[in-house]
Amino acid sequence: MDRQRRGPRRTRAEEPAARRGPHRALPPSLVAIWRDSVQTHGTAQDGRLFFTEHGNIVGYTIVHRAWNEARALALPPELAATPLGKRPYDLRHSALSTWLAAGAAPAEVAQRAGNSVEVLLTRYAKCLYDPQSISNQRIEHLLSACDTQSESDRGR
Repeated sequence: MDRQRRGPRRTRAEEPAARRGPHRALPPSLVAIWRDSVQTHGTAQDGRLFFTEHGNIVGYTIVHRAWNEARALALPPELAATPLGKRPYDLRHSALSTWLAAGAAPAEVAQRAGNSVEVLLTRYAKCLYDPQSISNQRIEHLLSACDTQSESDRGR
């Protein structure tokens, strides 16, 4: 097809909402944090959330230094010595792993992340911290809920 007859390409923001893909809902608590940050700190002229005091792009060196300081403060020494959260991008791994650990359906987590379920489970599920304990807690919770239900049924 002749490109000139089709017209210029649109940016993602200019595309009709129906063509942009599914809406990815955020938990209300995260939306509240985001809104509070925007209200407190504002955004750069171009809408970026993170910017220098002059509105410029934050450089890698500054991000890396701040990340290392925050990581050292946030993690106990035994976890700080591991690769956990070594790079800011690892927050993506942490978020997706946390959602899986919370029991969110893998298909929903994959959709929110813009990944396939296969990529989610092969790349991110292995990042779960102490998956055996998480599984045991879930199983115990389910069994105790079933026991409670059975006891109330017997009491009738």
